[in-house]
Amino acid sequence: MPDSASAGRSGPFASAVDFVVLPALFCAAVVVGIVGGVLFAWVAWLWLSGPVGQVLAGAALLVWLCLMYAAVRTAGWATGSRAGAGVCAVGWALAQVALLLAGESGDVFFLLSSAGISNAYLYGGVAVVTFAVVFTPPAGARAD
Repeated sequence: MPDSASAGRSGPFASAVDFVVLPALFCAAVVVGIVGGVLFAWVAWLWLSGPVGQVLAGAALLVWLCLMYAAVRTAGWATGSRAGAGVCAVGWALAQVALLLAGESGDVFFLLSSAGISNAYLYGGVAVVTFAVVFTPPAGARAD
């Protein structure tokens, strides 16, 4: 059985809904990826401020990674397949690549310093969205 977003729905508008929903999820994930990457510059600054800042930055990173996992899993649940989760994961990853390509000073992002928390954000984010896609049930496996 193919793993498309319309596999769990029937009717004349199932593919039309997919045609609108999947690109909308992709665009939302790109926007969240870019805005989140820019806002994460404050967490990197907090990381560099001292021990208390490092604890707060680590807690903020954990909260952010949990929210990303929940968002990608929710997109997969809402579409009824891995297609929605995959589209969100790809959109977020492409936004991070766009931010990486923007840096000229050797820093992780154009706004972030080369603090360890920045690398944790990148690699942790990639791991979280990958796990969210993998753990999303395939189309037809959802029992409502």
